[in-house]
Amino acid sequence: MGSMGFHFDYAGTVDGWEGGRLDQHWPTNPGSPHFVWLRLRPDSGANDDLVGKVTGDRVFSSADAAMRQLNPKVYDLFVLPR
Repeated sequence: MGSMGFHFDYAGTVDGWEGGRLDQHWPTNPGSPHFVWLRLRPDSGANDDLVGKVTGDRVFSSADAAMRQLNPKVYDLFVLPR
């Protein structure tokens, strides 16, 4: 899974499921009439150096070391039903 970097437009928005279960049930293909949209953020007391490593207008993998240490939580969930 990947998400957009923090402190930027679309901050923490999950970019894709990389073939996981949600990818099978709610594809992220353009024009698809159904999807799940998650937005993540680190805890308010998160280490600023770690947050800085996953900040900006690009996608960061959930396997990224800084992202794994931050362990961001879902703060926004949108489901467009099938």
